Amino acid sequence: MLSPKKIKSAVAGTKTPVYLYDRDCIKNSYYSLKKNLPSDIEIFYAVKANPHKDITAFLGRLGAGADVASAGELRIALKSGVRPDKISFAGPGKTKEELKYAVNINIASISVESDAETLIVNELSGKMKRVTNVAVRVNPAFGSQQAGLRMGGGSQQFGIDEERVPETLKTIKACRNLFFTGIHMHTGSQILSEETFVENMRYLLEFCIKLQAASAADIKWINFGGGLGIPYYKGQRALDIGNLGRLIKKAFDKTKAKSYLKHARYIIEPGRYLVGEAGVYITKVLYKKRSRGKTFLIVDGGMHQNLAAAGLLGEGLRRNRIFGAITTKHTKQTEVVTVAGCLCTPLDILARDLTLPKCEPEDYLYITCSGAYGCSASPVNFLSHPSPIEVVI
Repeated sequence: MLSPKKIKSAVAGTKTPVYLYDRDCIKNSYYSLKKNLPSDIEIFYAVKANPHKDITAFLGRLGAGADVASAGELRIALKSGVRPDKISFAGPGKTKEELKYAVNINIASISVESDAETLIVNELSGKMKRVTNVAVRVNPAFGSQQAGLRMGGGSQQFGIDEERVPETLKTIKACRNLFFTGIHMHTGSQILSEETFVENMRYLLEFCIKLQAASAADIKWINFGGGLGIPYYKGQRALDIGNLGRLIKKAFDKTKAKSYLKHARYIIEPGRYLVGEAGVYITKVLYKKRSRGKTFLIVDGGMHQNLAAAGLLGEGLRRNRIFGAITTKHTKQTEVVTVAGCLCTPLDILARDLTLPKCEPEDYLYITCSGAYGCSASPVNFLSHPSPIEVVI
C-alpha cells in the first residue's frame, strides 16, 4: 500500500483529482501470490479490475496472462504484450464481432456461457477455417457465502447450470470447429476467507472428476476464476496468502493427484488482489462549510470518479472507506466531517461522519485501496466533468 509520505511526494506536482498506482505494490502482490500458490497454477490478471495499459503491460512482463471480458480488454492485453495463448475470454453477452475477433486471434480459451453462444463460435470458426478452443463456464449449484458479489448459484446470467453441462459437452463434441479445453467457474468476488476460496476450488476439482467419469470429457483446462479480496474498511482482516497457499496445496494433494487432472492446465484470475491496494484516489478540498451542526468538506472529485467509495458499486451496506489527509497545517486536531463531491446530486457523498485531521481548503484527501474498480468502473461522463488523471509510479 502507498505510504502517506509517498502520496504526499507524488501529489506535489500533480493536478487533482488523480489516481496514483504503485508498481512496487503490484509487484509485491503478484510475487506473494506466485510464491505461495502451487507451481502449476498460472496467474491470469483480470483486466476488468483496472484496464490501464501500463498496469496490464507491467503484469504481463512479470509473467501474468490476462482474463478479458470484452474485445476492448482483449485489445489492451494484446497491445500490452500478453501472448494469445495466455488470454481467456469470458462474459455472458459477447457479440458476434467480439467472438470473431477472439477466434481470429486464436486465444487460449473462450468461455462459452450458453448453448447459443457455443453454436455461434462454431459457425464463425467454420467460416474462418479455424478450430477454436472453448471452455464451459459453469454456474454451480451453490452460491459463495463469503463473496462480496455473488456470481454463481441459483439462476444466473453467468455460465451454464452445472446439471446442464453434460448436454453442452455433447453439443461441443458435435461441432467440427470447436476444441473443448475444459471448465471455468467463478463464484464471486471480494472473498476474504481462505477457507471459502479453497472450498470453491475443491468443488470445481471434484465436479471435473465427476464430469470426466460421466461424460468421458478430456479436461485440459481448469479455470478457478478470481475473487480474492482486500480489506477496504477498518477492522477487516486481510487474506493470509501463506495460509491460502497451504490450503490449496492440501486440496490439490487430496483431489488432483488421484486422477488424470494432474496433467491439466490450472488458471486463477485475480484482479482486485493484484492492483487494489496499489492505488489511491486523491482529491482536493475546495470548500469547508457548516450545515445545521455538521461540517462538510466539498472536494473536486466525487462519485463520478470513484463510485465504489460512494458505496454505489454493488454494496448493500454503505460504509466509509479508509481515508487519509494531507494538510498544510500540521495539526494534531481532528474533526468529524462529511466528504461531498462536486456533483449536483445528493448521491455524491464519499464519506459520512468521518473522523479526519482538521482540514481546510487546498488540503488533500486520499482514499486507499482504490487501484481496482475505480476510474473505469465509475460514471466519469456524468455532468460532463473532466476525467481524473491516472499516473503509474
